[in-house]
Amino acid sequence: TSDIIVLTSEMLDSRTRKMESEQNFFLKMAGLLLVDEAHVLTMPERGHAMEVAMMRFSSINSHCRIVLISATMPNVYELGEWLTVLNNKQSVVIHCNWRPVELQLHFSEHPLLKRSNGWPDYWGTQNIKRNMAVKIAMGKPDEMFLIFVHDKATGRDLVKKFKDEGEVAVFHNADLEKGKRKELEDKFRNRKQRIMISTSTTAFGLNLPARNVIIVGTHRGIKDVDSLEIIQEIGRAGRYGIDDEGHAFIIVPEGTTGSWERAILNPRPVNSVLNRKEILAFHVLAEITNKVITDEWSLATWYDQSHGRRG
Repeated sequence: TSDIIVLTSEMLDSRTRKMESEQNFFLKMAGLLLVDEAHVLTMPERGHAMEVAMMRFSSINSHCRIVLISATMPNVYELGEWLTVLNNKQSVVIHCNWRPVELQLHFSEHPLLKRSNGWPDYWGTQNIKRNMAVKIAMGKPDEMFLIFVHDKATGRDLVKKFKDEGEVAVFHNADLEKGKRKELEDKFRNRKQRIMISTSTTAFGLNLPARNVIIVGTHRGIKDVDSLEIIQEIGRAGRYGIDDEGHAFIIVPEGTTGSWERAILNPRPVNSVLNRKEILAFHVLAEITNKVITDEWSLATWYDQSHGRRG
């Protein structure tokens, strides 16, 4: 009876894959498939689920229109061609670089500490990054801040550090119950909370009035955070109708400002991640189970529908 159904990439993948066994016939009734934050297609952990889900959905419901929207898709014409392959409909590409609220980028480099034995001092470096974030936020005491962290230990420690400065900060993360997360979001949205620290839980799908965003480091553990995730997070700064400009403060390792600035200002193309061997094997086996792939020719036909075929 619903007019609008909201699904994650993984749920659309699951629902289309189990179309018959779960009787997900509502998929055939949809007139529009709207893929928000469509650059997720190129994110290593999630993109393959969306790509295969779109392939399968187009086969299930060939009349449905498909719309991809994103502020981070440089190769939009290539993706438009792929949509035409999927549903045999003419694709219209609307490409605009205009941002209603100007975004200012500020890079701050942190040192990479080493112990006396020459090994990296991970926790010492983490502490420096956290102190830098606190200093930035306390330097603009009348403005709103959304502070993104890439591990929960940093989020919890920042709450304590702000408390030591006489500032109340809250930590939004997936460990909180849905009601508590909404309570924090509403409080921040209504400007009753000046500083909210968050994992990537608020980077997607929420409209929060953050004039300022701080990115506390560009690593998750010892790995670089995906540049598209950083771009998504800094995109929360400066909300239309509320701010005249937004400011993003990115705390990066010493000597890396240039490379991070290039990655942010020139985002990589949205390419397929389906072609990783173990991922492709999983989806091929799923289609064999569904009897979509029955021989080498049907395998080739299936693969020709993928964005990976063009990547």
